[in-house]
Amino acid sequence: MKDFFKLKIINLNNICLFLVVLIPPTLVTGPFIPDLFLTIASIIFLYICFKENKFYYFDSYFFKFFFIFYLYLIFNSLFSESFAHSFKISLFYIRFGIFCILINYLINEKKIFINLFFNTLLFTILFITFDAYIQFFLGKNLIGLVPLDYPRISGMFGEELILGSYISRMLPLIVGLLFLKKINIYKILLFLIFVEILILITGERTALGIIVLTTLLFILFLKELKILRLTSSFVVLILSFFILTQFSETKKRIFDHTLMEFGLSSDKQIQKNFEGVEPIYKDFYLFSPKHQSMIMTSYRMWKDKFLIGHGIRSYKYKCKDPKYQFNSWSCASHPHHIISQILSEIGLIGLVFYLIIIGYLLYVFYLRIFFKSVGKTNFENYKICLIISILITIWPLFPSGNIFNNWLSIIFYLPVGFYLNSINYSKNKSYD
Repeated sequence: MKDFFKLKIINLNNICLFLVVLIPPTLVTGPFIPDLFLTIASIIFLYICFKENKFYYFDSYFFKFFFIFYLYLIFNSLFSESFAHSFKISLFYIRFGIFCILINYLINEKKIFINLFFNTLLFTILFITFDAYIQFFLGKNLIGLVPLDYPRISGMFGEELILGSYISRMLPLIVGLLFLKKINIYKILLFLIFVEILILITGERTALGIIVLTTLLFILFLKELKILRLTSSFVVLILSFFILTQFSETKKRIFDHTLMEFGLSSDKQIQKNFEGVEPIYKDFYLFSPKHQSMIMTSYRMWKDKFLIGHGIRSYKYKCKDPKYQFNSWSCASHPHHIISQILSEIGLIGLVFYLIIIGYLLYVFYLRIFFKSVGKTNFENYKICLIISILITIWPLFPSGNIFNNWLSIIFYLPVGFYLNSINYSKNKSYD
């Protein structure tokens, strides 16, 4: 952390740097503090742009695309029945686009930023991982918090069961920075083993799905890692098997309960618990009967306003309407599935924006397969990790969090800022 003491001058640039660097650890506290830091930093950055005429940073395809999406969200809110709620969220959504440009700016203007951010993020992940292991094996963590829903542990996140979500979504970003810093590849693999086993222990099935997808993408697209990553994945499987045999409650949560909710278990108790929810195909449910109920409710909402939807975060209000409610399990703050939320809240037009983003990310992977880059290996691996980090948050084949939630939005847009900077760099340059 000695890099902090190199910043002897208190100025606007350094204030922005500090606020952004502190976002990863403050995400552990919930959405308020990191969103406050993001907002203040973005406002200061706009002032810097006015004062020093640096608006050329906004002259990018990304920001033009983002700004069109932002205008659509404003337009969409005008037709929402919960206008005040939707408009407030859409009006201030611009901060996330500015945040991405700010990260690009800090990497260019403050050479120390990469080191500070890397050290802070790495320390945060290692600390909360170590703390969670203590909670799992000793029953409480370093500050005395106990699991509220064992075998699901939450560590420093307390009542919020998002420890696995945080680590799994941040993992590609920190691995990318490890490559950029040219950390020994064996240390990277040890780090992956350390955190991936914890994700299994958390009992968060979506986080486990994300880490499986991330591992597959690492194996497919990261140079000089395929054989070693397969080896480390095998080690993780062996250790996970040992943990599951020793801790039966974790096994029940990860496997038995998952199979039961999908309708693939011989135990049909779940069908008794969710009477009135018919399987989508034979005995198969979409994720679970509860998830399927919310998805079907979203579908009914979308049919009623198929072009523009009902407005941002309108699901929690409209799901109570008998016109849309599928059953007693239909209502929640959001439908827990990204495409369902997009269609029900911002409609078919919103889905077009989503498909453009997904299409671009897949196109990058296509180029990686058929047109191997001749650039520096570490730097190219870094860029691929950033793409993976963006993709896993919006992958449509897993249940998802609320895509307009501040906490999840920060995690999504954080690697976007790094990626913007990486594509503007020459392949022959580095951040050293």
